[in-house]
Amino acid sequence: MKQKRASRRPFFFGAASTQPMFAMPNKAVIPIDILLLASAFIYSRRMDNEVLRYTSPDGQQSLILDDDGKTGYAYLLDEGGKVTADCWLYNRKAAPVENEWKFSKNMPFANSAEYVKPEFTGGFNPPKNDGELSVGWTDQGAELFIRDRLFARLVVGSKPGWSRLAAKDGPLALMLSD
Repeated sequence: MKQKRASRRPFFFGAASTQPMFAMPNKAVIPIDILLLASAFIYSRRMDNEVLRYTSPDGQQSLILDDDGKTGYAYLLDEGGKVTADCWLYNRKAAPVENEWKFSKNMPFANSAEYVKPEFTGGFNPPKNDGELSVGWTDQGAELFIRDRLFARLVVGSKPGWSRLAAKDGPLALMLSD
């Protein structure tokens, strides 16, 4: 079952655990799993500024897709909510010439032009709705498909994972080959 949340800004991990939490405007804190189930019916179908969650059929893993309007990332989580793999997916706008990861204030980092396939250095047109996305599950992780094409592979312990748009292996993504 896919689970979604419309805004990523109030999303955080509880200080005492790795359980993702959501801070409500009235200061109440709700476990993210409960919020994701409730919000699955009321989310915006746009991909920007959105977090989408896909849970494996056995419930042992989840794949989080995070698009903040600047970049897209995927995170593989175990059943306890711990990130076991991550991967840069795309930049929405032109790839920066300089590496952004020199300064933590730039997080999440756009991948620099050096590491992005030339045809995508001007930016990538991300999926407009969840119908353009699908996830395949393996014992080792997950594969993300965008518009029915293998787009990213995340394997437990792989940080980073593999992205279709990576021109060469780098700190944010490894090059995905068929």
